[in-house]
Parts: sequence; C-alpha cells; structure tokens
Amino acid sequence: MKRLFLLVVCLLLQQRQTRSDEGTSCKPVTASFCQGLGYTSSPFPNGAQGFSLRQIGLMVETACSPHIATLMCRVVVPECGSENESRKKPCRALCEEVKRDCDSTLRAKWLFWPMRLRCDALPESNCVQGQVIPVTQASPVTCQPITVPLCNDLPYTETILPNTLGHSTQQQAGTEMQKFAPLVRVGCSPHLKRFLCSVYTPKCVSGRPQPPCRTLCEQARSGCASVMSSYGVQWPETVRCEAFTTESCEQIVPQQVQMRINERTTCKPIAASFCQGLGYTSSPHPSGAQGFTLQPIGQIVETACSPNVATLMCRVAVPECSSGDDSRVKPCRSLCEKVKRECESTLRAKRLSWPSKLQCESLPESNCVQVSIDVKLISEEFLVFAFTF
Repeated sequence: MKRLFLLVVCLLLQQRQTRSDEGTSCKPVTASFCQGLGYTSSPFPNGAQGFSLRQIGLMVETACSPHIATLMCRVVVPECGSENESRKKPCRALCEEVKRDCDSTLRAKWLFWPMRLRCDALPESNCVQGQVIPVTQASPVTCQPITVPLCNDLPYTETILPNTLGHSTQQQAGTEMQKFAPLVRVGCSPHLKRFLCSVYTPKCVSGRPQPPCRTLCEQARSGCASVMSSYGVQWPETVRCEAFTTESCEQIVPQQVQMRINERTTCKPIAASFCQGLGYTSSPHPSGAQGFTLQPIGQIVETACSPNVATLMCRVAVPECSSGDDSRVKPCRSLCEKVKRECESTLRAKRLSWPSKLQCESLPESNCVQVSIDVKLISEEFLVFAFTF
C-alpha cells in the first residue's frame, strides 16, 4: 500500500513538472498572419527549426487557399499542448488540398513550398481539418533603386522586394549578403556577385522580381567549388541551384547569342598547371595571350612571391573566356600594383623580369577580379562562413 502511495505521488509530481515546463517554454504567438487560429501560444513563436517565418508570411499573404494560414502556422508555429499532439496538427488531406490550390500562385510569385513540410508526415485523423481565415492581401509593391553597395554596378539599376528569401527591405538583404563576403573577396568566380545580387536584389521586370537562371547559379557554384572544398564549406542550402529554373533566364539578344557561339568555338581548356583552381577552366589563349610566354610566367608564379601572383599572371596571360563585360574577368589595377610591389625583391633575386606587356595602369579599377591578400583573415572568415550556413 505504501509503495502504491509513493507511485501515485511520483506520477502527480511528474505531471506537475511537465505542465510547469510547458508553461515556461510556451510564448505568445506574435506573427500577425497566425492570429485568430484558435490558439495564442507556441513553443516556437519565431518558427520551428528548418522554417523561415518571413517566407511563410509571404506565402500566407498570397491567400492562395482559404486554409493556407491554418496549415502553415500549425506546422511552423505549432500550438502548445500537453495532450495528444496530433490533435493540434493539420490533417494530411488539408495539406494536400492547400498544396494543390497554391501550386500555380506560389510558382507565379517565385515562392517555394517548404522542403520540410511533407504532407505524408501529417496525421490522417484526429487532427485539424481547417479553418477559413480571412487574409488581407499585401499592398502592391513597386520597383525601387538598388541601394545595396555590392550591387550598385549591375546591368540593371532597379529591384523589387520581397525577394525569394523573404527579405522585405534592401537593408535586410544587404546584411544577409555579408555572409558571402569571404567568397566575393576571394574572387573565386566572376559570376558569383551577379548571382548573389540577382537573388538578394532581383531585377524588377514589369513589377515582378526576376530570379537568376539556374545556369548562372551553377557557374558561380562550380567556380567556387575548389576554394570552398579546401575550407570544408558546402554551398549554402539557402541558395541551392535546384531552386531556380532555366525559365527565369533573361532573354538573350542576337548579339549576345553570337558572342556566346564565338566563345564556344574559340575557347579551349587550360593546360598550364600553375593556372588551375582559379575559378575558370577555359581560355581563348590557353598557350598564352599575344606578347606573353607561358614559361617565364610559370617561373614567376612558382616563386609564390605573392599570395595572388597566380591570379594576376594567369588572368592576364591566360585570360578567362567571357561573353559579358571583359573587365569583370580581368584582375584589378590595385591587385596588380600590390603583387608587383610584393614580388619586386624576389624576382630581382631570381633574375626574373616583370612582363613588359603587363602594365598595371591598363587594368580596370572596379568591376574586376579582386582577391583578398590577407590569407589568415580569409581562413578565419571561411570558418565563420562554414558555421553560418
């Protein structure tokens, strides 16, 4: 009898502790689009792990289904409760209905169904069937001049928000883009900055954002692959290339088509070992541009007189193929001057001469390849980059 009494007391204490924990872990639901759904508190008021509350809000505001708020909020900002949890989850049938209703609308607005929201993982019974919640349509947005410093030299000058990542202001977009600063400074791909800007500050076309083409994403990713791999960094899931389609590519004018055809016919693989791993693999002059001889260029690079000597020498003597602005694949004037200054004593000691045709003042000052010269700093930043994503 005494043991039974102790067991009952223990169970009561455990129940009390469970309710106490629930009371302390649950917080008020603050998201405006999750109000009026029959509950006011959640253990994840800022969104459950793996979900972006801003992205969910944009989806709810489309009002693509009368049950969109019920489904999204009960999954992303779940209701607190110590009873049967399935009773607080949306039903599988409701999820499938909303997904079907919203497919075309979300695609038209370049919004993507959350990867973690799988309808087949939801209960089939003893769950929330749905509530019709009136949703106020978001006020129309208009094109705005680009103010993000990194994107102020693009072929287009106006953007429109929110973007596909849910940023509603350029300040938010610019702050998030800083996570990619190490990659941009390394200059691992001439396509990286254009890709990032087209994601974070997309071009405004007829009052709608134009996402980047998947091929542009793949070019940026492949160019930076070797650098990221050396630091053990994966391409961020937030900008995965599979999220973009070829349908979002800009129209190509005939002149651009001809330039790309010419590029394909004249560009050849780079064979010089000292020009490998620089973010590009083909050149119209794989044996060296006119006025440059690969042998002395290779000797200069092998001295390692500067962390960026390979980038400078190869991009000048074995230039990258490009159908766009050639200055974007050329090294910057400041980089050339820095390398020349760092290499002066080493080249003199080894009786090597600076290429007479390599005049730093002939290189562009902006919109060009600039590599950070602080290797230690880059390493530290890549460690931060790796943990950020």
